Amino acid sequence: MSQLAYKFKGAGHDEPERKREYVEPDSRLSEAFEKWAATLVFNHEKDYERAVELLEGIDATVEEAHSLLIKYQDHKEIRQSGMFISAIYNKVPEKVIIYDLDVPVDFLAFKLNAKTFINNGTTKNNMGIYAQGNIINNGATYDQMGAYAKGNIINNGTTGAYLGVCAKGNIINNGTTDYAMGLEVKGNIINIGKAPVKKTTSIPELKQYLDNLKIQLTNPNMDEVLKVLETLTEEKLSKDITDILKRTNYAQ
Repeated sequence: MSQLAYKFKGAGHDEPERKREYVEPDSRLSEAFEKWAATLVFNHEKDYERAVELLEGIDATVEEAHSLLIKYQDHKEIRQSGMFISAIYNKVPEKVIIYDLDVPVDFLAFKLNAKTFINNGTTKNNMGIYAQGNIINNGATYDQMGAYAKGNIINNGTTGAYLGVCAKGNIINNGTTDYAMGLEVKGNIINIGKAPVKKTTSIPELKQYLDNLKIQLTNPNMDEVLKVLETLTEEKLSKDITDILKRTNYAQ
């Protein structure tokens, strides 16, 4: 299979070490994406269901999903493609998914089904919206990360506004976010980073845990990252955070 060229930022920007090599996606997968992009109605529910329909009988991998984004990075509807990629995520057996591309798309990890999604790259709006698992941002994303989600929403990088709006789990900012963090959430709102909201009383154990997690998950050595992922289940991450909050008398 031919190697895909990855478009990086202009002069003065080095190729990020974390990037993996990707190969050309399966032709049936490419055809399904082209059909999907040609029939968008710009309604996230309907467009997602259309993606599910077109992916029937196609057993795509996470790597193929990401190679699809590289192949179509100049497509006029590339920003909408997060819903199509999410439909693939929800079919794969992996319980932890890492996104390491700088191809900013909306709705990545949309309705994620009890998995942990980790962004080490760049995405756009609505990352992890309506997700059932943990959403971790170590890179850059924009507005409404983890909105209406049910797992832990953890920002170790940079996000836009409305982090975790209307979510049902813990909203934890250990990076930089904008206004309306944790608006109308049902879990704990913890700000140990930079945000235009009141800073949470220091929780050194939680900060150390999150800082170490970011270091492990952004390691340029993918073999080392895979070792971490072998034990980083959605349940374990939730338990680790809950246990820390209980020990520090912070949990509700």
